[in-house]
Amino acid sequence: MAIRNIASVLATGRGNNFDFMRFAAASSVIISHSFVTTGNLEPTLGVTTLGRLGVSIFFIISGFLITQSWIHHPNLGPFIAKRLLRIVPALAGVTLFVLLVLGPIFSTVSHVQYFQDRRILAYLGNISIFF
Repeated sequence: MAIRNIASVLATGRGNNFDFMRFAAASSVIISHSFVTTGNLEPTLGVTTLGRLGVSIFFIISGFLITQSWIHHPNLGPFIAKRLLRIVPALAGVTLFVLLVLGPIFSTVSHVQYFQDRRILAYLGNISIFF
């Protein structure tokens, strides 16, 4: 009976604590950044900072999840398409938000100068993960 329940949980993809670990990693990065934005030193854990630890945890978890995705569906075309559809929309949204909202608010030049700057167009290249 217990083996059947474990198999059921694993089949639904909810047999792990990756969501909690991702939340904890994100929280550690936010906490770390809050120290830096107030002019204080980041908290450290041994020889690493709290933020660096959080980012490292994210990379490790991503490696497990991407590998699991490949194991379940080992077809290169759909695999790459799924990865791009997961990354590019959020990347495009953040890039456009920074360019069109935050940039003009915090820029030290006029809005006309801001939007005429060639670096604005170059920054749009961030949407392409290959740029």
